[in-house]
Amino acid sequence: MPRREKDIDVQSDPMLAAFALELRLKRAQAGPQATYRRLAQDTRYNPSTLSKALAGKYRPSWEVTRALARALGEDEQYWRRRWLETGAHTHRSAGSRRRGRAHRVPELLPDLTYAASADDPVGEFVRQMRLLIVSIGSPSLRELEGRNPRLPRATLSDALRSQTLPTYRLMREFLLACGVPEPDRAVWSETWFDIKYHPAPCGLMLAAA
Repeated sequence: MPRREKDIDVQSDPMLAAFALELRLKRAQAGPQATYRRLAQDTRYNPSTLSKALAGKYRPSWEVTRALARALGEDEQYWRRRWLETGAHTHRSAGSRRRGRAHRVPELLPDLTYAASADDPVGEFVRQMRLLIVSIGSPSLRELEGRNPRLPRATLSDALRSQTLPTYRLMREFLLACGVPEPDRAVWSETWFDIKYHPAPCGLMLAAA
Protein backbone atom coordinates (compact mmCIF):
# COMPACT_ATOMS: atom_id res chain seq x y z
CA MET A 1 0.00 0.00 0.00
CA PRO A 2 1.47 3.42 -0.94
CA ARG A 3 2.69 5.53 1.94
CA ARG A 4 0.41 8.45 2.78
CA GLU A 5 1.87 11.78 1.72
CA LYS A 6 2.53 14.44 4.33
CA ASP A 7 0.04 17.27 4.67
CA ILE A 8 0.92 20.50 2.90
CA ASP A 9 1.40 23.62 5.01
CA VAL A 10 -1.13 26.06 3.57
CA GLN A 11 -0.32 28.88 5.99
CA SER A 12 3.23 29.84 5.05
CA ASP A 13 2.56 30.24 1.33
CA PRO A 14 -1.07 29.65 0.24
CA MET A 15 -0.29 30.11 -3.48
CA LEU A 16 2.51 27.53 -3.41
CA ALA A 17 0.32 25.18 -1.40
CA ALA A 18 -2.50 25.52 -3.95
CA PHE A 19 -0.06 24.73 -6.76
CA ALA A 20 1.12 21.53 -5.06
CA LEU A 21 -2.39 20.49 -4.03
CA GLU A 22 -3.64 20.88 -7.59
CA LEU A 23 -0.79 18.72 -8.87
CA ARG A 24 -1.64 16.11 -6.23
CA LEU A 25 -5.28 16.20 -7.31
CA LYS A 26 -4.33 15.64 -10.96
CA ARG A 27 -2.14 12.72 -9.93
CA ALA A 28 -5.00 11.20 -7.93
CA GLN A 29 -7.39 11.67 -10.85
CA ALA A 30 -4.95 9.84 -13.11
CA GLY A 31 -5.67 6.69 -11.13
CA PRO A 32 -3.73 4.20 -8.99
CA GLN A 33 -1.28 3.57 -11.80
CA ALA A 34 0.12 7.10 -11.41
CA THR A 35 2.62 6.09 -8.75
CA TYR A 36 5.83 8.03 -8.33
CA ARG A 37 7.72 5.03 -9.68
CA ARG A 38 5.58 4.99 -12.84
CA LEU A 39 5.75 8.77 -13.23
CA ALA A 40 9.51 8.55 -12.86
CA GLN A 41 9.60 6.25 -15.88
CA ASP A 42 7.42 8.64 -17.90
CA THR A 43 9.22 11.84 -16.90
CA ARG A 44 12.80 10.56 -16.51
CA TYR A 45 12.98 12.23 -13.07
CA ASN A 46 13.55 10.11 -9.98
CA PRO A 47 10.62 9.49 -7.59
CA SER A 48 12.22 11.63 -4.88
CA THR A 49 12.32 14.68 -7.18
CA LEU A 50 8.68 14.21 -8.15
CA SER A 51 7.60 13.71 -4.55
CA LYS A 52 9.32 16.95 -3.52
CA ALA A 53 7.64 18.77 -6.42
CA LEU A 54 4.26 17.89 -4.88
CA ALA A 55 5.27 18.56 -1.28
CA GLY A 56 4.43 22.27 -1.36
CA LYS A 57 7.68 23.38 0.27
CA TYR A 58 9.19 25.00 -2.80
CA ARG A 59 8.26 25.63 -6.42
CA PRO A 60 9.64 22.88 -8.68
CA SER A 61 11.54 23.85 -11.81
CA TRP A 62 9.56 24.42 -14.97
CA GLU A 63 11.20 21.35 -16.53
CA VAL A 64 9.88 19.10 -13.74
CA THR A 65 6.45 20.76 -13.82
CA ARG A 66 6.20 20.35 -17.59
CA ALA A 67 7.26 16.71 -17.41
CA LEU A 68 4.60 16.02 -14.77
CA ALA A 69 1.92 17.83 -16.78
CA ARG A 70 2.73 15.75 -19.85
CA ALA A 71 2.83 12.48 -17.91
CA LEU A 72 -0.56 13.24 -16.34
CA GLY A 73 -2.10 14.27 -19.66
CA GLU A 74 -2.53 17.88 -18.59
CA ASP A 75 -2.47 21.06 -20.69
CA GLU A 76 1.10 22.34 -20.79
CA GLN A 77 0.18 25.99 -21.39
CA TYR A 78 -2.17 26.02 -18.40
CA TRP A 79 0.56 24.69 -16.13
CA ARG A 80 3.05 27.18 -17.57
CA ARG A 81 0.75 30.02 -16.46
CA ARG A 82 0.22 28.42 -13.05
CA TRP A 83 3.98 27.99 -12.61
CA LEU A 84 4.68 31.63 -13.52
CA GLU A 85 1.90 32.91 -11.26
CA THR A 86 3.14 30.85 -8.33
CA GLY A 87 6.73 31.98 -8.82
CA ALA A 88 5.79 35.64 -9.02
CA HIS A 89 3.69 35.43 -5.86
CA THR A 90 6.31 33.46 -3.93
CA HIS A 91 9.11 35.87 -4.84
CA ARG A 92 6.99 38.88 -3.91
CA SER A 93 6.06 37.35 -0.56
CA ALA A 94 9.70 36.63 0.25
CA GLY A 95 10.74 40.10 -0.84
CA SER A 96 8.05 41.73 1.27
CA ARG A 97 9.21 39.85 4.35
CA ARG A 98 12.80 41.01 3.75
CA ARG A 99 11.89 44.62 3.05
CA GLY A 100 9.09 45.02 5.56
CA ARG A 101 7.26 48.27 4.90
CA ALA A 102 10.30 50.48 4.39
CA HIS A 103 10.08 50.59 0.59
CA ARG A 104 7.17 50.38 -1.79
CA VAL A 105 7.84 48.44 -4.98
CA PRO A 106 5.49 47.87 -7.91
CA GLU A 107 3.39 44.74 -7.79
CA LEU A 108 3.53 42.29 -10.66
CA LEU A 109 0.49 43.04 -12.75
CA PRO A 110 -1.75 39.96 -12.62
CA ASP A 111 -2.52 39.93 -16.35
CA LEU A 112 1.16 39.75 -17.33
CA THR A 113 1.37 35.98 -17.04
CA TYR A 114 -1.44 35.67 -19.59
CA ALA A 115 0.08 38.08 -22.13
CA ALA A 116 1.78 35.30 -24.09
CA SER A 117 -1.54 33.53 -24.66
CA ALA A 118 -3.61 36.66 -25.40
CA ASP A 119 -5.20 37.16 -28.82
CA ASP A 120 -2.74 40.01 -29.37
CA PRO A 121 0.25 39.07 -27.18
CA VAL A 122 2.47 41.93 -28.35
CA GLY A 123 -0.24 44.54 -27.81
CA GLU A 124 -1.03 43.08 -24.39
CA PHE A 125 2.63 43.13 -23.38
CA VAL A 126 2.98 46.80 -24.36
CA ARG A 127 -0.26 47.59 -22.53
CA GLN A 128 1.16 45.99 -19.38
CA MET A 129 4.21 48.24 -19.70
CA ARG A 130 1.95 51.29 -19.77
CA LEU A 131 -0.03 49.99 -16.79
CA LEU A 132 3.18 49.44 -14.87
CA ILE A 133 4.00 53.13 -15.23
CA VAL A 134 0.56 53.98 -13.83
CA SER A 135 1.04 51.54 -10.92
CA ILE A 136 4.19 53.38 -9.73
CA GLY A 137 2.55 56.81 -9.73
CA SER A 138 2.67 57.77 -13.43
CA PRO A 139 6.16 59.31 -13.57
CA SER A 140 6.99 61.15 -16.78
CA LEU A 141 9.24 59.53 -19.35
CA ARG A 142 11.81 62.19 -18.49
CA GLU A 143 11.70 61.01 -14.86
CA LEU A 144 12.18 57.40 -15.91
CA GLU A 145 15.17 58.43 -18.02
CA GLY A 146 16.57 60.23 -14.98
CA ARG A 147 16.28 57.05 -12.95
CA ASN A 148 18.06 55.04 -15.63
CA PRO A 149 20.17 57.02 -18.15
CA ARG A 150 20.39 53.89 -20.35
CA LEU A 151 16.69 54.33 -21.11
CA PRO A 152 16.29 57.20 -23.66
CA ARG A 153 12.82 58.64 -23.26
CA ALA A 154 12.36 59.04 -27.02
CA THR A 155 13.03 55.34 -27.55
CA LEU A 156 10.71 54.41 -24.70
CA SER A 157 7.99 56.69 -26.05
CA ASP A 158 8.16 54.93 -29.42
CA ALA A 159 8.04 51.51 -27.76
CA LEU A 160 4.97 52.38 -25.70
CA ARG A 161 3.09 53.40 -28.85
CA SER A 162 4.40 50.61 -31.04
CA GLN A 163 2.69 47.49 -32.36
CA THR A 164 5.94 45.54 -32.19
CA LEU A 165 7.56 43.82 -29.24
CA PRO A 166 10.18 46.04 -27.58
CA THR A 167 13.73 44.79 -27.62
CA TYR A 168 14.83 42.70 -24.67
CA ARG A 169 17.39 45.31 -23.63
CA LEU A 170 14.82 48.10 -23.68
CA MET A 171 12.42 46.05 -21.60
CA ARG A 172 15.08 45.30 -18.97
CA GLU A 173 16.17 48.94 -18.72
CA PHE A 174 12.53 49.99 -18.46
CA LEU A 175 11.88 47.57 -15.59
CA LEU A 176 14.98 48.83 -13.77
CA ALA A 177 13.76 52.41 -14.12
CA CYS A 178 10.38 51.39 -12.73
CA GLY A 179 12.01 49.76 -9.70
CA VAL A 180 10.78 46.25 -10.45
CA PRO A 181 12.72 43.75 -8.26
CA GLU A 182 14.72 40.98 -9.89
CA PRO A 183 12.30 38.09 -9.20
CA ASP A 184 9.51 39.97 -10.98
CA ARG A 185 11.86 41.06 -13.77
CA ALA A 186 12.48 37.37 -14.37
CA VAL A 187 8.75 36.83 -14.93
CA TRP A 188 8.63 39.71 -17.40
CA SER A 189 11.64 38.20 -19.18
CA GLU A 190 10.04 34.76 -19.41
CA THR A 191 6.88 36.29 -20.84
CA TRP A 192 8.94 38.27 -23.36
CA PHE A 193 10.70 35.09 -24.52
CA ASP A 194 7.39 33.23 -24.78
CA ILE A 195 6.01 35.92 -27.09
CA LYS A 196 9.24 36.36 -29.04
CA TYR A 197 9.82 32.69 -29.82
CA HIS A 198 6.25 31.38 -29.76
CA PRO A 199 4.44 34.13 -31.69
CA ALA A 200 0.71 34.04 -32.29
CA PRO A 201 -0.24 32.96 -35.82
CA CYS A 202 -1.63 36.37 -36.69
CA GLY A 203 1.44 37.77 -38.39
CA LEU A 204 2.40 40.20 -35.65
CA MET A 205 5.80 41.74 -36.27
CA LEU A 206 8.39 41.44 -33.54
CA ALA A 207 11.28 43.86 -33.14
CA ALA A 208 14.78 42.42 -33.35
CA ALA A 209 16.45 42.09 -29.97
